[in-house]
Amino acid sequence: MGGPFLPPTPGGLAPDAGLAPVSLPAFVSPPRGSTPIDVAYGPTTVSPVDGSRELSVTIGGPIVCPGGAELRISHIGFGSVDPTGLVFAIYTLTVNDSPVNSYTNQPLAIGTLDQPGDVFLHVKGPATVRVFISNGFPLSPFVYNARVKGWIYQGGQP
Repeated sequence: MGGPFLPPTPGGLAPDAGLAPVSLPAFVSPPRGSTPIDVAYGPTTVSPVDGSRELSVTIGGPIVCPGGAELRISHIGFGSVDPTGLVFAIYTLTVNDSPVNSYTNQPLAIGTLDQPGDVFLHVKGPATVRVFISNGFPLSPFVYNARVKGWIYQGGQP
């Protein structure tokens, strides 16, 4: 056999060889026993107020993280019956009714319903997370959908 690669050795990664499996932190990768979250919200109609001001609407129900657990939201995506609505809208994530600084008044152009975009929100329970959408177009209401993905796991896991 030529070349720089050697054939695999049977048992080469066995625990008795001094090698251990890789363990990723629970906020990076879902740990064993975690509860996956894949929630689709909507359709919800969001109208401007008085034809000039924005109206924030909670899209769907809250995501609840119980006490002693931790919540990791990893992806979020949005859709609209009329794609024009995505250009004029923003979203805000709240935790226990307080806006999350990194996810306040952000454009909806983060991801789609089929392929949500990456976000990183890590919350220790008890906590309630909500998604708000604001329609900035002063002349017309738009219908929006949202999708949130992540996982809930017991606190203290590696």
